[in-house]
Amino acid sequence: MRLRSRDSGSEQEGILMRIAGLEFSGVKSFGSGVNLPLGEISLVYGANSSGKSTILQTLLLLKQSLEVAYSHNPGLLEFRGKYVDLGGFRTLISNHDRQGKIVISLRLSGIKYSEDALFPAGPTRIRLTFGGDPESDRNVALREVAFEFGEGWVRFDWDLSSQEAKLASTESSALLAKQMRRLAEEARRRVPKAVPTLDDGDYLWLRRWMRSHPCQLIGWIPYWPPQASLGIGMAGRPAGGWRGSPRYELLTNIVFHWQNLAFRLAADLREALESLVYVGPLREFPRRMSMDSGDVSAGVGVRGESLVWHLSRNEDLVSEVNEAFGILDIPYSLRVEGLRSTNLADALGDVAVATLVDRNTDLVVSTADVGFGVSQVLPVVVQAMGNTQSLVLIEQPEIHVHPKMQSRIMDLLIHSMRANGNRFLIETHSEHLLLRAQRRIRQSRPTLNSDELSVFYVAQEGGVSSALNVELDENGDINVGWPGGFFDDRLEDLMECGD
Repeated sequence: MRLRSRDSGSEQEGILMRIAGLEFSGVKSFGSGVNLPLGEISLVYGANSSGKSTILQTLLLLKQSLEVAYSHNPGLLEFRGKYVDLGGFRTLISNHDRQGKIVISLRLSGIKYSEDALFPAGPTRIRLTFGGDPESDRNVALREVAFEFGEGWVRFDWDLSSQEAKLASTESSALLAKQMRRLAEEARRRVPKAVPTLDDGDYLWLRRWMRSHPCQLIGWIPYWPPQASLGIGMAGRPAGGWRGSPRYELLTNIVFHWQNLAFRLAADLREALESLVYVGPLREFPRRMSMDSGDVSAGVGVRGESLVWHLSRNEDLVSEVNEAFGILDIPYSLRVEGLRSTNLADALGDVAVATLVDRNTDLVVSTADVGFGVSQVLPVVVQAMGNTQSLVLIEQPEIHVHPKMQSRIMDLLIHSMRANGNRFLIETHSEHLLLRAQRRIRQSRPTLNSDELSVFYVAQEGGVSSALNVELDENGDINVGWPGGFFDDRLEDLMECGD
């Protein structure tokens, strides 16, 4: 993926702002919270109904809320959308507590702003707190947004009724004033006569101004609009005196620098969430013909319902899918063709057909005739091969797939990680995925490093879910037993001689 340089505006190869970790609390059975440091490939295990899917759903909630949050209704959540149906606030909040809060924190990496930015390295975490009206789901909205920088936290409260945000603490205003002072002193060293001298009283005044003046939102990110500093230049105003005075320049600078950071951060966050790709646990039955849905933005679709038409629009992707078939040891080549009959198009609309060619016999068959497993793994293949620099969320990639191919799915994920820069968050019950990953770590010329693999086990006790980070050593070995004996049945079946 080609990205624009933030500093020069020129095109360069780059990495999106990455979601390097996920923390949340108040969501379904995760009342007390969970912390998931994500690897390049992250596997989430656990018993049925333990809460595994909630981890993926939390990210999808933010993704499908983008259109609302970045429109005329900033700060809102979309509970029922294209990717997931979570009902509403009362169905999502832990214990159906209408007065509770949903807190979602994203740990970030890959951010690098210019050296003269307010915070050159950007934030390391964004924490979003959502709350609702006890009487209605309609007023569920952002209540607080906080940013963790290397020096501390900057927090804003958001008021839905007034559509305004304000700094939430004196610590926040102190940190912003400190960074503004640093920039001013650096500028004064470069051009001494052009930058006015400011004292402690000036920065104390700035802190008070920031705490008392409201912000607007772009997405979930607050900023002071440029007009916030207008009117300050009127003589006799306690806000800083005449236009061009030192305090006026100070205020103009903080408004500019924070707005610049907020707009860049809002764009980066949106891009990171838009790049999330989701493959759901229930994929479409294979069809002999597929009709165009007319929605080009649908891509493959959550259930693979638009897969054939997506491939028909991206011919180069078909050859990459066939490369993946080799990794998976699928003995077919895929072909996708559009039916161009005018009469047929008049009756049905545009139609495309996906066929499989047996590599040994050249026999051409429909995807509906080769067994259910191939059609179920095909959306996984297309998303792994057809995306770059994306975080791909997959539920149960192993469904209807025999153990050998389950192992090879891990090889496909590793290939996609290396070749396309993709990362994967996978909810699974497959031991074969993990065993193949451990094998690739142990090899003399490993294709996967132990620090690139994260493994989590989700357990539930008394209706409360928790997630344990299952640590691996440098050889990929797990040094502690699985919680709850998750994979113990295999060993017991091999060793037990009785009933």
